[in-house]
Amino acid sequence: MDRDVESEFVILVVEDDRVLRMALTHIFKNEGFEVLEASSGRQGLEVATATPRLDLILTDVVMPDGDGRTMVRQLEALRPDVQVLFVTGLARLVEPGEVTLDGHPLLYKPFDINALLDTVWGVLGAKDSCAQRENAS
Repeated sequence: MDRDVESEFVILVVEDDRVLRMALTHIFKNEGFEVLEASSGRQGLEVATATPRLDLILTDVVMPDGDGRTMVRQLEALRPDVQVLFVTGLARLVEPGEVTLDGHPLLYKPFDINALLDTVWGVLGAKDSCAQRENAS
């Protein structure tokens, strides 16, 4: 991908696990997204309010120094147009089988990269899913 071309979408990854945050950033950059990072809900709120363009927030639910749910609730009043995708490793947060949290899509860790990307593209309303892109090549 030509890195001089402006990315079509901007994603904020809010994840306290540094290794997972770096992996998600790498995956999204390879997909052509512009990626911003934060390691806590508090930092995510700061980044999101200071960023002029933001299409999606992918956030862990439970983090020290500000959880993802609280951050999203605060941001919804300021940026109602931003899409949200929750991720969690704690199945006890929701009823078994639930795929949403507070009205937003929810993925359980660990997740498959294709499932992650399909969900992200779906949330963004993008035309291509991973399967469609693979079939085209």
